[in-house]
Amino acid sequence: MRFSRATVARSYLIFGLDTGGSLSLIADIDVSAFARNLSAVRKKARVKLCAVIKADAYGHGAEGIAAAAEPFADELAVADIFEAAQLKKITKPVLILGPLADAAELVKNRGLWRQNFIPTVCDLRDIRILEALCPPVKSVNLKINTGMNRLGVRPKEVCAAAAQIERAGYRLHSVFSHLHNAADTPSAQAQLNCFKACTASLPPQVMRHIAASACMVLPQEFCLDAVRPGLALYGYGGALEPVMKVHAPILKIFAVQKGEHISYGEYTAPRDMLLAVIGAGYADGIRRKQNAAAENRFVSINGALCPFVGQVCMDSLMADATYSGVRYGDRAYLLGNGVSGEKLAEACQTNIYEILTAFKGRVKRRYAKAESKGAIN
Repeated sequence: MRFSRATVARSYLIFGLDTGGSLSLIADIDVSAFARNLSAVRKKARVKLCAVIKADAYGHGAEGIAAAAEPFADELAVADIFEAAQLKKITKPVLILGPLADAAELVKNRGLWRQNFIPTVCDLRDIRILEALCPPVKSVNLKINTGMNRLGVRPKEVCAAAAQIERAGYRLHSVFSHLHNAADTPSAQAQLNCFKACTASLPPQVMRHIAASACMVLPQEFCLDAVRPGLALYGYGGALEPVMKVHAPILKIFAVQKGEHISYGEYTAPRDMLLAVIGAGYADGIRRKQNAAAENRFVSINGALCPFVGQVCMDSLMADATYSGVRYGDRAYLLGNGVSGEKLAEACQTNIYEILTAFKGRVKRRYAKAESKGAIN
């Protein structure tokens, strides 16, 4: 198809300059889907459930997701005290999974602590930090390094750490570890065996957990006393429902002829096309690729998958919308409505975690209502 210069000129009259809708980048959060995912995890694991909502609930908005999770989860989990402090209306236990890394910063923000927060000891020196800080908490977690070599005390340090925690006046709420590759059955089993052995002498009321979202595929023995799913709750892995759709406004629609430049750099249109300029860019979490000619991502417009063309800009991107029937007022879906999160991650040579957590800043979130509590118990 070839567009004449007259077509280009007429496009301004046909489509006008009125967007006919919101100029916002919007994330629609299906709270009912989140609740169904949580129910599916609970039915599979058959133990206590700690809903992980760190990193702004994996890009879904921590406050909104926490409110949806609290009626059904036994506990919630975040990365640090600052994430915990955002959950002002939450009364259930909030596990702080990260270390007590900066004593001076913690002292400066002593007022953020609440009684339902449960900090984690990742190193023996964390106990001394807690003693100096004197937060209004009664319980702590203990993280154990069973082979990932990121955070946690060594297995041989578990008994000494538990004793120091007790002497400091705290109750040991839970001990946990992290599998470095849940898909590698022999190594996962070795970590589980190590975890069981080094915690065997602890009191039975101390909760033990090692499985995260992989609890959906791991044998039941990995579920122990509790599981702490994150990604699974947001709809990824197994027969689960993606919770978030992200869509942006169409800012401009016009014809471009083969050979004309599109966006920054030297990229030129490989054919005549109808171009849609979309109101989202790398400032909104849409990754910029080094080579625009190798672009292999799509947006969904009216159910049609429209390929990215040219370089992603800070505030906008362009797509070939020739066969989409696009009109002003339509929305371009960057995630959902046919745009798979997993395929998007593959196209960006990353994982789905990075795709989801990148949507922040200018993104406005809308939450659909959840089903009744009885429907997902």
